[in-house]
Parts: sequence; C-alpha cells; structure tokens
Amino acid sequence: MNRALFVALLAILLVLPSQAQPATEPEPEDLTAQITKLNATLEELVGLMRQQVEGQTLDLLMQRIQLSAERVEQTERDLREVQKQNESYADEKLHLEQRLEMFADQVDRGQLEESEMESITSQLEGALERLVARSRSADREIAELEATLGQQRQDLREWQDFVDDRLSDL
Repeated sequence: MNRALFVALLAILLVLPSQAQPATEPEPEDLTAQITKLNATLEELVGLMRQQVEGQTLDLLMQRIQLSAERVEQTERDLREVQKQNESYADEKLHLEQRLEMFADQVDRGQLEESEMESITSQLEGALERLVARSRSADREIAELEATLGQQRQDLREWQDFVDDRLSDL
C-alpha cells in the first residue's frame, strides 16, 4: 500500500509542473514555497518508505524467531524419542538379566542341564551385549541432542532479545 502511495504522489508531482506552465516567470516567493512544499512531500515519502522497510525487517526477524522456535521443538521431540527408546533398552536389559537368573535357578534345581544353560546363556549374553551397545549409542545421541538443544535455545533467546531491542527503538 505504501508503494502505491509513493507511485501516486510521484506521478502527481511529475504531472503538475508540466500542466501548470505559467506564461510568465514565477515569482521567487512562489518558487521558494513550491520547493519547500516539494521538500516536505519528499521527506514524508522518505519517512513512509523507512517505516515500510522497518516493518518488512521486523516481519523477517519474526519469521527467523519462528524458525528457531520450530527447530527447538523438533530437537525436543527427537530428544524425547531417543530417551524413550533408551528407557525401553533398559527395560529389555532388565528382562534379559532376569531370564539369565531364571535359567541359572533352573540349573540349580536340576530342571535344566548345564549344556542347555551354556547355549541359552551364550545367546542371552550376546543379546545383552548388543543391547548395551545400542544403549551407549543412545546415550551419546542424547548428549548430542541436549547440547544442540541448549545451543538452539540460546540462539532463540538472542534473536528474541535482538527483536525486543529493535522494537524498543521504534
């Protein structure tokens, strides 16, 4: 809308002098008044254009804040997902350890032969090792996501502070 106002005023300013060509030389006072009026109009246009640019700049800054907030939210979701997965690893580990104890008890009671126990133990210990490796990997990923999240939150606060400063200067 400001651009349309600018174009309209510029067109009026360009058309007026060509239509109002006096037959005689204008009086110096009239010329001075016209120049003063033209100067005031141009200053208003410059002010309007500055306001428009400032508004567009603030819009872009607000979009930047929104993008930063969305990144924080996504990282938080990713972190919760990995933490949940890591909790399931801990539950599964506990379950495997309980199964090992159960089979050991069965051997002690004579319900299971030691050769069978060795085979079962070997399988369960292999599963435990893989599970522990996945859990360690998840722990590393959690640490990385927490660090990333901290940095993203700091960036978001900095953008918010920057926009707050810009708004307070208006």
